[in-house]
Amino acid sequence: MIKKTHIINEIILHNKRLTTIWQHDYFKSKAIKHIDGLFVFNNIFSVYAYSTRKETSVTVAFARKASEKISNELAELRLFVRAKSQELNTLTDDIELLPFTPSNPQTVAFDREKLTPPNAALVKVFVAIDNYIVELNKARFNGDISPNECEAYRNHAFKQLNIKLNDIHKICINFHQIRKEQLQ
Repeated sequence: MIKKTHIINEIILHNKRLTTIWQHDYFKSKAIKHIDGLFVFNNIFSVYAYSTRKETSVTVAFARKASEKISNELAELRLFVRAKSQELNTLTDDIELLPFTPSNPQTVAFDREKLTPPNAALVKVFVAIDNYIVELNKARFNGDISPNECEAYRNHAFKQLNIKLNDIHKICINFHQIRKEQLQ
C-alpha cells in the first residue's frame, strides 16, 4: 500500500494552548521571551548547521552528538504521541453519532529555509499532537471519553511536549556554551 504524503508549508493547529506552545506571542504580543516551539526550532537549526560542517573539529563532533541527542528526544516524544493515539483508539469505536469538525484552526509559520531533519521532526511532533487533540475532542464529543478524561489526556500531552522542548533547549544551550569555551 502506498502511503499518502502531505507537503506542508505551514502548520495548522486546532488548539489555542498548542498554538501558544509553538509561538508564545501568537495571540498577543508579550515582552517576556518564553521557550516555545518556534524558538526551539531555531535553536535546533543552529546546532544542526554546526553539525553539517565539512571540517573535522571538536565543535563539529560535539554538534553531531548534540544533534543526535535532539533527534532522540524528538523520536521519544513521537513514540509517546503514537502510543497515546493508539491507546485512545482502543477507547473509541467507529460509530460517529455526531459529525465532528475541529474548529478555530490557527495557521502558524516556520522558516522553510531552516527545515532540517530534526526541525522536520519537531514540526511533525506538533502536527501529531494536534491530530491527537482533535481525536480526543472527537472522542469526547461522541461520548467515548468524559470531559475530565479528555482534559487529563490533553494536559499530559502538553506536559510531555513542554518537558521535551525544555530538554532540547538545554541541549542547545550546552552545545553553544561549550562551543564558545572552545573558541577561548
